[in-house]
Amino acid sequence: MSSTNEKQQKSLARWRNLIAQCRACNLTVAEFCRQQNLSRHAYYYWHKRIEGKLPADRKTKPAAASFVPLPVAVESLPDAGLITLRLGRVSLDVYENTPEDLLVKTLLALKKVQARC
Repeated sequence: MSSTNEKQQKSLARWRNLIAQCRACNLTVAEFCRQQNLSRHAYYYWHKRIEGKLPADRKTKPAAASFVPLPVAVESLPDAGLITLRLGRVSLDVYENTPEDLLVKTLLALKKVQARC
């Protein structure tokens, strides 16, 4: 048995014993933890772990972040009919098939941003 596994088994046995003691006494968890000089967070963590209410990957280490690739549809837009509007460091490419209402909303939003700067 590896040293890490032995430590985990000792911790598990210790917390099983502590949780059993807490259940057997007439104290609240908060009072029991105070008397035993235990963190209530640790008590509840181990209680959930022992009861099997924690996901397996949370028992040993936090879950690693994962990324899922998402397909993106890219339309090929010709350079013809393209204008580029520049306002300071902001540029906006507008194609001839850009819906007028979208262009108006975008320009109004840029105007508000410029007014705040």
